[in-house]
Amino acid sequence: MYYKLNKKFMDYFDQFETTKHAKIKDSGDVYIGEFELAGFSKDDIEIVATDDDLQIHAKNDKREKKFNLTLYSAVSISDISSETKDGLLTVTMPKKCVSEQVKIKVK
Repeated sequence: MYYKLNKKFMDYFDQFETTKHAKIKDSGDVYIGEFELAGFSKDDIEIVATDDDLQIHAKNDKREKKFNLTLYSAVSISDISSETKDGLLTVTMPKKCVSEQVKIKVK
């Protein structure tokens, strides 16, 4: 099941590989998203994450940009981090660990 979710997640992100404003890559235990936000300061950017999606909204006096990514509950949202440098917003999204195995007692 994890493979199907992970594949669905990456298939969705593959759509962004051809855009010039966003790029998502699978880097092992994390997904790295890079979003072109030249002209926006870190105070202009708002990022909101739920289990289902990640929303990026950048707005200043001159313009506005939005990105919305479906996460399919494949990302540990409490561990997401971001950084902006030279007009590029980098969002690091750690994958949820679903390979953990627990024995369940039958009563």
